[in-house]
Amino acid sequence: MDKICLTYNGFDWDHGNVDKNLKKHGITCEDIEEVFRGVCFIYPDSLHSTEQEKRYLLFGELAVGQKLFVAFTLRKELVRAISARPMSQKEREFYEKEREKIGL
Repeated sequence: MDKICLTYNGFDWDHGNVDKNLKKHGITCEDIEEVFRGVCFIYPDSLHSTEQEKRYLLFGELAVGQKLFVAFTLRKELVRAISARPMSQKEREFYEKEREKIGL
């Protein structure tokens, strides 16, 4: 998987689903926004992307140390979160290796 760099201009919250990640995983919209501002690694999600919509995977960490996995897309340069949850053990190991590669 090759990391990518994306430019975005904010977040687009689906008001019908805004509480979905909170109810399922205890992750708030504010948590998702925070993880984008910190050290994070973004990769294309070729498995779930279509011609009409590219999807991405983010691995990042909150200031409190919680490591998050976020699936998202971009709509008119706005991040639209599809799913957010705590990282699995395998994802945490991957994230730590990526941090080591850049000296963190």
